[in-house]
Parts: sequence; C-alpha cells; structure tokens
Amino acid sequence: MHSICRLAVVVALFGVAVGCERKASIPAPAGKSGPIDITNSVPLPLKTPKPLNLSFVPADAAVALAIDPHQLFAAPNFRIFSNTLLPRQIQADTGYEPAKLEQVMIIGGLGKKLGEFFVGAIIRFKKPEDPQQLRQAISPEWDEVTDGDRKYYRPLEGGRCLFFADDRTVVTADEETLKKMLAAPADAESPLLTTLRKSDDAAGALLVVELALIRPQIMTFLVFSKLPAPFDKPPFDAVKEVPKNIDEAIVKFDITPVTGITMDLHAKDQEGAIATEALVLNVVEKIGESVDEMVANIDPSGGIGSAGPAMVLSEMFDGFKSHFTHKQEGQQLRLTYVGIPLQNQIYALGSMLIAPVTSMVSAAEQQTSHDHLVKIGAALDAVAAAQGAYPAPAILSADGKPLLSWRVGLLPFLGEEALYKEFHLDEPWDSEHNKPLIDRMPRAYRTPGQPFDGHTYYLMPTGAGTVFEGQDAPKPDSITDPKGATILVVEVFDQRGAIWTKPTDLKFDRADPGANVTHLAKLKFQALFADGTAKVVDQKKNPNIVLFFSPAGGEEVPQGF
Repeated sequence: MHSICRLAVVVALFGVAVGCERKASIPAPAGKSGPIDITNSVPLPLKTPKPLNLSFVPADAAVALAIDPHQLFAAPNFRIFSNTLLPRQIQADTGYEPAKLEQVMIIGGLGKKLGEFFVGAIIRFKKPEDPQQLRQAISPEWDEVTDGDRKYYRPLEGGRCLFFADDRTVVTADEETLKKMLAAPADAESPLLTTLRKSDDAAGALLVVELALIRPQIMTFLVFSKLPAPFDKPPFDAVKEVPKNIDEAIVKFDITPVTGITMDLHAKDQEGAIATEALVLNVVEKIGESVDEMVANIDPSGGIGSAGPAMVLSEMFDGFKSHFTHKQEGQQLRLTYVGIPLQNQIYALGSMLIAPVTSMVSAAEQQTSHDHLVKIGAALDAVAAAQGAYPAPAILSADGKPLLSWRVGLLPFLGEEALYKEFHLDEPWDSEHNKPLIDRMPRAYRTPGQPFDGHTYYLMPTGAGTVFEGQDAPKPDSITDPKGATILVVEVFDQRGAIWTKPTDLKFDRADPGANVTHLAKLKFQALFADGTAKVVDQKKNPNIVLFFSPAGGEEVPQGF
C-alpha cells in the first residue's frame, strides 16, 4: 500500500517537473485567467473509458485516488521511472506486479476523533489471478474469516486483510475498514461517489478530495499543529486557508501522449476561489525566485557537477510556466499544465534524482535478502543442534533417489510445520500430491522483488570441494576452516534459480567458482556462512573465492573480505 502511495507522489512530482521549450512569465493578478498559447498547449488525449470500480466505497470516504499503473509504466514519458527498480520495489512491498494491474483505487476518510482515519484499496487486475498465489506473495499464512455470506483472509503475521470480489478484483484494508467497505451498499450516495461516477475518463491517475466533509478535522489539526518549512512562512503559510475556502478538489494526471495535469477546485464562494488562485500564483512565483537564486549562486569553479542540476531545474521550470494556465470563474478555479517534456532535461535531472533512490532500493533489497539468509542459517543451525548434522542436500527414497530438496526438510525449523506435514516425503517433488505445494513457497525462500513462480534463488553449493560434497548430511565439525569464511548457501544469479521443492542446487565449479551467483553489483554475490552470518563477497577484492566454498582447505582467509 505504501509503495502505491509512493507511486502516486512520484507521478505528481514528475508531472509538475516536466516542461517545454520557451520561457514565459505568469501574470500575477488574482481572478484573471493566464494566457493560453495555442501553438504549445496540447489538449488532453481522449481514451476508451474504463469505469471505476465503486462497489466498495463507503459513504463516509472523503478521498479517492485511482491509478492505472500499467498505463503509467508503459508510457514513454514515464520510462525514466519504469526502467528503475521502482516497479520491482512495489512488487516486493505489496506482492502485486504493476504491469499486471489495470486499476488501483485507494480510498480514505477521517474518523470522528482527531487523528483517526481509515484507508483501503480496490485492486483490479488485467487478467484473472490465482488467489492462493496472491496471498502467498503477500504473507505466508492466513486465517479464513467468515463475515455473513462473505469470507475474507486475515494475515497471521499482521497486515491488511484480503477479500476476493472476483478472479480479477481484490479489496484490501485493515479488518475494521474492510468490513466497512464490504458493507457499503452498491447504490450508496455521497459527494465523493457522485464525482467519481462522472470521472470515467481513464486518466493515468485521478485524485478526488472532498474537503467539505473533513473540514472540521483539518481545521482543528491546523490550529494545534505547526506546519513544517516552507509552509510556516509567507506565501506558503496561506495554505492553511485552502481547506477553509475549498469544498472539493479534483486532480487528473495523464502521461500519454503528453504530460497533463488538470486541477479543478470548487470553492465555498467566489472570494474563496480568488484567494486560492492568488495563493497558487504567489507560490509559483516564489519557487521561480528560488530557482533563479539557485542559478545566480552557481560557483563556476564547481564545473558541471554543481551547475547541472540548477540549470536543468531552471529550464524545466521555465517550460512549466509556459504551459501552466489558470482560470477562475465564480466559485470554480481550474489549474492546468499540458506540455511535451524535454527528454534531455528529464533524463538529465532524472538520473540525478533516481540514482540515489535506486541505490537506496537496491540496498533495501540486499538487506531483505541478507535477513532471509540469516533466517535460513538459524534454521540450519537448529537442525545441526537437534540431529548432530546439517540436512543432506536432498530427501532420498529408500533406494537413494533424490525426491525433495533440503528446503522442504528445513520447514519445521522455519516455523512452517503445517506446510511440512502436507508433503508426502516418500514421493518426488513433482508427484501429483506434492506438485501443488510449489505455490506455497515460504517468504524466507523468496528473493526480494522476484516474480512469484515457485522458484528460489537460495541454493546450496554442492559437489567436490564444498560442505555438501555428497548425498550424506555433513556434520558441523567437518568444517575445519574458519566458519565465518565457509559458505553454506548462496544467492544465485537471476534466472538460475530452482523450484524450491526440487532437489536441485548449485553445482560448484572450481574452475569458475563465481559462475551463476547473484550480481548485487558487478562481480559481487551474497552468501550465508557457517557462523550464521550473511555477507557480500566481492570477487574484485577476493579473486580466489574458491577458499570460501572449501570447508577444510586450510587456505588463508583475507581480512575484512
């Protein structure tokens, strides 16, 4: 849910940031319409309508955000984000793959007490999805709850409940909010629903806020709260007047074939509309002054590294101003930006902004994988303590034929006793009974962001020169090299994983010991060591990585590898 909300913020920031080719100033008088340049302004495109799913919107909801993730990520103007780790991170956080989503509707409202609120989502897939796979991708274990003639699922580990309305529609929220959404009558009436029913124009994103419904709570909050900078100083501090003056805000964002944002504000009266327009123009002018100041203060001795961001922002802001229009009539105020982005400026600024974000996402994924490996290591240690040996690479039949992976045998030590008991341990992994259990892969075996397909990328190195050299279960004392430098499990390279129940692992090759392992960066991979720690091995710093796979080679281990 948080990732989807982050996507909405990125969408909004991206649309405001992009601009076009010529410089122009914004006329300042309040109550007057800004100039519209016919040669540069492009009307928002018409599309085939995709009706919003309003079946589960309660009457007391005051906010709705409808997003078409597939449209946004597929658009050329948005590719700077779709080519980063953002879609992958959304999938890792939520279990939903953005490319498969047709529509996401996030609804929310405020409670009677200050600080109380509720949030829920209605998620629509392009094609039918397997409910069991979706649940497993989000959380490993669920309780099935019956509410009247409907049933929903509550995650045992905590989080949001799921209700499958049909094979393409999922409703998700905390339990109290979900019940509220399920109880919403199909013919419910409210200002929010009235507006949404008129808004089936398939925008990339649509935000509707009924400020009149939540005005008392917002005004109370503003009275007792101090706004952060820059909203604590003029002209930004006038934002406190917006919820007092505006009854409803409708924001439409589109990105194909051009970037367009339209904000319709319906004020309580004409004076409120005029005051809000003046605030917007003052804020835009203040931002322009800040950009101009940034450019004026460029230190020429800093080279492109210091001048680049400021110059790009200046060009983009000038482009934004040339395609920004405002029109106030009576109680209505419309703010519009429609323009063709400057690709060079977008990519120049985008690389500056996205690079650190991508780095943070990559670090977060690496940390999650580290935690999974540590959990697997703790389970392996528990097996060794209980049985005097690590698990063998495979569960064998009576005649020595590999049937199931060690990962199945480890389930009771990962807190997955119920799943373990469902396996027929005397049958192969792809038997009629065992094969359906592939879809139940525990979270600990899932690499962050990977598609849910039953594959794991956590494999044991097996074969000559490794801890798991043969079919027998090795004892911990067979490791005479430092345990903190002896690998038990590696995270293998993308597309080199194995079905988690299948007795398949990494065949260690002394001639090319780094083959097939995951590249967190070039020539790096992450591994679980026999002391229970998970570390990244850098092959540039440690060319002789054979020593990390050997349990008794006697090689000298480098310091701080």
